[in-house]
Amino acid sequence: MSHVPPQRRARLGLWALILLPAAAVIWIGFKHISPSLPMGSAASDPTLTDKADPAPSPPSVELAAEAIETADASVHEATVQAILPPLPAAIAPHRAPAALRQQDRERFRDDPDLSAYAAELQARANAGDADAAMSLAELYGFCGMASEWGSGKTDFTAHELDMQTTSGMSATQTQQWKTLLLSNGRRCAQWRSQSPEEWSNLAAAWQRRAEQMGHPGAWFTAHPDLGMGPVSAELLERARPLALELLRQRDLDEMVRYADQLAPLSPYDGLGFVMAACLLNEACAPDPMAYADARIAAADIVGAGAYWPLTYSGPRALLIARQQAQEIVTLWRAGRFDLILSGRASTGPGGG
Repeated sequence: MSHVPPQRRARLGLWALILLPAAAVIWIGFKHISPSLPMGSAASDPTLTDKADPAPSPPSVELAAEAIETADASVHEATVQAILPPLPAAIAPHRAPAALRQQDRERFRDDPDLSAYAAELQARANAGDADAAMSLAELYGFCGMASEWGSGKTDFTAHELDMQTTSGMSATQTQQWKTLLLSNGRRCAQWRSQSPEEWSNLAAAWQRRAEQMGHPGAWFTAHPDLGMGPVSAELLERARPLALELLRQRDLDEMVRYADQLAPLSPYDGLGFVMAACLLNEACAPDPMAYADARIAAADIVGAGAYWPLTYSGPRALLIARQQAQEIVTLWRAGRFDLILSGRASTGPGGG
């Protein structure tokens, strides 16, 4: 059984609902694409259907369910490849330069013409840019979440408000996110009008394309369980080279966004990785909590939520995180990412 602290579990759920847009739609129904819809032009979307977890059943029924799930996975893979087939061998997948990734984040947040921005991302992704494919997935995912705010929703549900309170959100932060979702709902609606399922389909397809192209964040998005409790040695083995690639990019926002999933591969906690990114950022290091609040207030859609733990963690947790972060920073600056990801330790902060 997973042993995730209630506040952290609530925070993860909150991110899925509001802060990690691509994950919010992909986690719900990513591997359940229906093959029944007609496939038209290259812009056709895969169709996802949300399936509830099956109730406990007799062994014979469980075996049948497993066979159906295996068949569903095969159909899903074929459908995704029909919509977004693998890149031609002549096109080499690659990562975008750091400056271009930062520009993408700013356009994600501010560009009034999402249609032109999405077209540019798609052209880059079709030329092998894994970051463009992931940005496109996140854009479709976020608009899927914001679309209901552009078509009549005016407030959070009681369940959403409860999750926000449990995760440590203040009333001011709740209002900031409400304003952000209302304004972006209108921005997404000006771009295109489609159902939440259609937004979800596009997000899932482009996330899978980014994963196929070797984008570490896309793989972590498809494996949220890595940050939510004990995981298999096999999953950790698959995650480690991707985590190394993520750290070698020296992208602080990426490290923060996947901090909880880097933690099982290291002697450090997720908050230690968040604090390390802060100490490496001259704008954050002097006052981490003020920096996190500023990212939220600035409507930084992609990155702000990942810094939230700095605003509500207690003094002891922050002290431990700072101790761990100082060690991470030393190894980061030395380029020893292999030592950052040296596995879990049974001793105290920093691995003893």
